[in-house]
Amino acid sequence: MKRLLLYLVAIVVITIVGLSLSRMPESAVVEPVSNDGAEAVEPKTKVANVESYGRGIELPSKSDFENVVELEIKCGDRLNYTALYDTERYASLWVAYVVTSEDMGDTKRPTSWSYNPLLSTSKQVNLCSRSYNDDYSRGHLIPNASRNARREEQEQTFYVTNSVPQIQNGFNGGVWMHLESAVQRYAEREPLYVATGVVFEPVGESCEIRYTTAKDDTKPIPVPNYFYKVVLRVERNASGEVVDAGAIGFWFEHRAYSDKYYNYAMSVDEVERLTGFDFFASLPDDVEARAERNAKNFLR
Repeated sequence: MKRLLLYLVAIVVITIVGLSLSRMPESAVVEPVSNDGAEAVEPKTKVANVESYGRGIELPSKSDFENVVELEIKCGDRLNYTALYDTERYASLWVAYVVTSEDMGDTKRPTSWSYNPLLSTSKQVNLCSRSYNDDYSRGHLIPNASRNARREEQEQTFYVTNSVPQIQNGFNGGVWMHLESAVQRYAEREPLYVATGVVFEPVGESCEIRYTTAKDDTKPIPVPNYFYKVVLRVERNASGEVVDAGAIGFWFEHRAYSDKYYNYAMSVDEVERLTGFDFFASLPDDVEARAERNAKNFLR
C-alpha cells in the first residue's frame, strides 16, 4: 500500500512539472551546454530596429555604408561634432554638429592642421603643413568660425579628417563661405542643427571622379563632385520636447559660382534622395516629415 501511494505521488509531481514546462515562454528556455565543453552563450533578446534612438537631433541615422567609421570628436566630456569618415576616400561623408551663439567668438585662427587622434595616420592624408595639389584648398566641413569661441574645439575643426579638396575661388571663398556665414548669423538668435558633407556620385547616378594628391602625401584623393548642407531649427514646449521644426537643404555642384547661395536651396527630402542618408532621424516622425518636405528657406 505504501509503495502504491509513493507511485501515485510521483505521477502527480511529474505531471505538474510537465505542465509547467509546456507553459514557459520560449525566451525563458535555457540553452544547454555545448558538446565541446564550452559554456553556451545565453541567446540575446531580439529588439526592434531603433538605430536612431537616443542620437542627437543633428545626427543622421546609422549608416551601413562600407569602409566608414563614425567619429565622435569630443573636448573633454563635451561633444564637439560627429563625422562619418570614409577610410578609403579619406573624406568625411558628413559632419554633424550643433551651433549656438556660445560657440562663436574671436579666437585667432590656427595656421596648421593636425591628424585626428581617433584614427591611424595611415587612414588619413598628411595635410598638416600644406594643402592639396591642383590648387584645391583644405575645405572645412564644420567651419572654423562655428567653433572659434573655445581654442581646443576650434583646433579640432583643423583635424585633417574635417578637410576635403575644394575649389577656392568662387566656391570655398565664395558661395560656400556665404552659406556658412548665413548659418552662423542665424545661430546668434537660436541653436541650429547642421549636417554637411560631400557626394562623389548621387544615388542612382554614375559620375566621373577626379583625383588629386596632397603636397606632402602620395595617397590618391578623390575630389567631391557635390557638396550639401542641411540645417534644422526646432520649437520646444515647456518640458523641452520638440513639437515643431523647420529645415532647409542646399545642394551644390563642385564648381565656381557667381550668384547667391540661396539659389541652391531645396527640401531636406530632396537632399536625402540624392545622398542616401536619413537626416535628423531622431525627431518625432510627424515633425520630421513636415520639416523635411518644406523648401522655404529661413536662412536668406
